[in-house]
Amino acid sequence: MTHDEQKVVSRFIGLRCQRCKRLFPMTRRECPDDDGLLLAEYDLSTPPTWPPRQGAAGIWRFADFLPPLPRRISRREGETPLYASRTVGDKWGINLWLKDEGANPSGSFKDRGVAMMTSALDPSAKTVIMMSSGNAASSVALYSALAGVHAVILMYQGGTRSKAFMTQAYGATVFAVQAERETDVLTLTESLAKEKGWPLMNTVAVRNPFILDGYKTLAYELSEELPDIDAVVVPVGSGTLISGIWKGFDELHRAGMIVRIPRIIGVQPSGSCPIVKAFNAGLENVPRLSEPPNTIATALTLDDPGETGTLTLTAIRASGGTLIAVEDEAILSACRSLAVNETILVEPAAAVGVAALAEALKHGVIQKGERVVCVLTGHGLKDIESVEGSMPSMVNIAADKSEFMDVYASMESKY
Repeated sequence: MTHDEQKVVSRFIGLRCQRCKRLFPMTRRECPDDDGLLLAEYDLSTPPTWPPRQGAAGIWRFADFLPPLPRRISRREGETPLYASRTVGDKWGINLWLKDEGANPSGSFKDRGVAMMTSALDPSAKTVIMMSSGNAASSVALYSALAGVHAVILMYQGGTRSKAFMTQAYGATVFAVQAERETDVLTLTESLAKEKGWPLMNTVAVRNPFILDGYKTLAYELSEELPDIDAVVVPVGSGTLISGIWKGFDELHRAGMIVRIPRIIGVQPSGSCPIVKAFNAGLENVPRLSEPPNTIATALTLDDPGETGTLTLTAIRASGGTLIAVEDEAILSACRSLAVNETILVEPAAAVGVAALAEALKHGVIQKGERVVCVLTGHGLKDIESVEGSMPSMVNIAADKSEFMDVYASMESKY
């Protein structure tokens, strides 16, 4: 990034506490009065230049609506493909589009937020720490390497083989933490960050408010690519992604760039759905699950989303959307359908939106003929173990033509 490219007039005003509504400079990470969540606020009084500036990398095309950080760490995250559905949309009678976030540098949507978080680090930082058993771990490892910072990652039960491998490959020090719940690992990580004086890189908005500004660029891209979207369906763990998407659409709407905010539909696996339960009960906050999460969608296993869960409820309700829970069987079916029918390989957590389409149509959350975007949050190679058992066994044959012909003939009726 050249010096001239850094000279962007940002519309950033400050960080607004969501409790007391005080405005703080971007160096703050929490409100000193009530520990309230801080969210970046921008001057939206005049319409922006649209489409955004060209030549900048990744999410930084939207620099006018991002905080004026001291540096920009980027691996051209964002700018992910948006595909028109080949068959699944026709099956359900909707105009379905698929936003493939697995095309990001580390294979998941996390790169948008982590690029922003890493860019916001004090340049003097040498080591960072975080808790993640999933996509955030490999993303923080990648962007820390780009920034010349060492990453220490605590993974609940060691995570999946693929995600642990990626994290270590980028040079991070990884600990597999044996604990009853993921929140126990979070508590340990927060304690270590304080003890060592290391920046905490957990990918939630609490104490890392700029992560939402990274995620909101997904909404900005969608508004460029596809006008007049009726609904956006998003997988939900802590809910940070969905909150960022809502923030992006809300800013565009207030700036007069879109005529309406799409309904945002959040989806969680039934075995790990604290935010769905809170929404259905009409609550304002999200209670911790009474039992540890249990689902094949391992990237969405979080039993206590805390204040981020509260922000998610606000975003869903403000958009006129809803939250849906889906069973593991439906998630696996959606994974297979996306691979075979749409030629997009996703991990189970990324397929929950497609898995929820039947339920959304059944209850009128989505109507026939509507324009719907499903966000596919991570690549299929990120979590092989969860789905490989559902795949057919590989057929073994000798290097013999007649054996191939005989075996294939017995299988031909399947194709």
